[in-house]
Amino acid sequence: MFSVCAVHIWEYQGYAGYHNTLHNLSSNTPHYQKFSKELPRLLTGRRTDLMQEFSFWPTSPPRNLGGVFELRSYTLSPGNLLEWETHWRAGLQARRNVMEGVGAWFTQVGALNSVHYLWQFQDLRERQVAREKSWGEKGWSQTVHKTIPLIQRMESRILVPLPWSPVS
Repeated sequence: MFSVCAVHIWEYQGYAGYHNTLHNLSSNTPHYQKFSKELPRLLTGRRTDLMQEFSFWPTSPPRNLGGVFELRSYTLSPGNLLEWETHWRAGLQARRNVMEGVGAWFTQVGALNSVHYLWQFQDLRERQVAREKSWGEKGWSQTVHKTIPLIQRMESRILVPLPWSPVS
């Protein structure tokens, strides 16, 4: 037996867009109705987070650049989101000088106090080189120094787009 972890990132036009999509799928699509009945027996777990993008980093539209993605997730101590954002806003340019950013979001519904950043790389070697170069960029080490105390948990996942993904 094997397990697969899938991450789906969908963009909706606010909460109304999310609800309209769910309503349209469940009421107008017989294939979705059948799929949603069969899906639970295939899953060992499922989580849905509704997130909002940070104003200082608008999400890039899907780009067909291939490669791999790194989804970095941080669980912050409650009450630290604004301080986190302030430090990241200041240090983001250092990262953008060496890495291809896709977007950054914070959770509104789901696992609260969570921040997610998505980066795109040609391959894992490019990721390694870019992360090492970051330390030479002015302001990056200061950003890390100020944000580490705000974090309860960190996670990094490497994502490979499936053939039907708009970013594959």
